[in-house]
Amino acid sequence: MLRSFFLPFIQDNSHVQLLSILLFQTLVSLPLEKEEKALKTHVRQSLLPLFFHCHDENQHVAQVSQETLLCVAEFLKRRDLQKLVKNKKLWKFTECLLADDRSRAAEHLRRALQYLDSPQQSLREEAIRFIGMAGQHLRGKKEELQLICEGE
Repeated sequence: MLRSFFLPFIQDNSHVQLLSILLFQTLVSLPLEKEEKALKTHVRQSLLPLFFHCHDENQHVAQVSQETLLCVAEFLKRRDLQKLVKNKKLWKFTECLLADDRSRAAEHLRRALQYLDSPQQSLREEAIRFIGMAGQHLRGKKEELQLICEGE
C-alpha cells in the first residue's frame, strides 16, 4: 500500500503530488506502535523524494514536502536531519543522508535517476547534484555503478 504513495510524488500533476504528500504525512504522523516497524522501511525510502520536492516549482508542494520531511525525520528519530530541515539547511541534507549510511548510496542513487526525467528543471538539478554526490560514495564499486547505469 505505501509504495503507491511514492509514485504520485514524481507525477506531473502538482495537485496529485500535494495530496499524496499530505496523505503520507498524515500516515507517518499517526502510526500505531505495531505498524511503526513496518512503516520504517517505506518512510526511509521517502526521504530523498521528499527532499527533491522541497525544491518543487509549485510552492505549495515544496512547503508540504518540507513539512512532511520534518515529520519523516522525526518518525525516524533522525535529529540531525530534523535540525537541517528546521534550520532550512537543505543543501546539507543529502550529505548527511549519504554520510549516515553509505550502504544505501546505490539505493538512493536509483531513486534519484527517476528525477532526471522530471519536467521541472529544479528537480532535475537537485537529482544531478545528488547523483554526483552518491557516485562519490560508490567509488570502487564498478559492478554496482554499472547495474545502476543499465537501469537494473
